[in-house]
Amino acid sequence: GGAEVTARRVILATGLADVLPEVPGLAAHWGAGVVVCPYCDGYEVRDRRIGVLATGPGSLHHVQMLRQWSADVTFLVAGGTADGAPLAIDEATRAGIDARGIRVE
Repeated sequence: GGAEVTARRVILATGLADVLPEVPGLAAHWGAGVVVCPYCDGYEVRDRRIGVLATGPGSLHHVQMLRQWSADVTFLVAGGTADGAPLAIDEATRAGIDARGIRVE
């Protein structure tokens, strides 16, 4: 109340709640083999086999981005998105995924 602060940069942290999909065994490996943020955790899984579980349209970006960290990336789309609907992949996006050598299962 009433105080003035001067800063070169400000980080606004408003909070976040990770919601894991209901996949048997997933929660047991949370934080140790299962991570939720490619921006936060991508470097830590570099040069390893990476599986990206399709949970929604954002997964299309994440799988291509994670290819920068590993040559062995698999996009897991068979179960559909978090709400059970199939993930729609347009032709241009699919071509980008294929060009990067990402397997789709």
